[in-house]
Amino acid sequence: MHVTAIGEFLGQSQPAISHHLTQLKNAGLIDCRREGKFNFYALADRGLIPLFEQLFGKVPSLKMQLAGVEVAFRRK
Repeated sequence: MHVTAIGEFLGQSQPAISHHLTQLKNAGLIDCRREGKFNFYALADRGLIPLFEQLFGKVPSLKMQLAGVEVAFRRK
């Protein structure tokens, strides 16, 4: 999703969303790609899998709901 869409979905301002996305990107939890005038963001499994393993231990796969979207991680 791009910042405007995330802001509309969450009911938050674009500057607030951009600030939090920058923090998540710096932590390695999301990836960003530029397309035209928009930055598109996605979850980064390389950052999230180690975090989830610290919280839940090693699991072959993990599914959860985040803001109504099902997110699944699988170990390779």
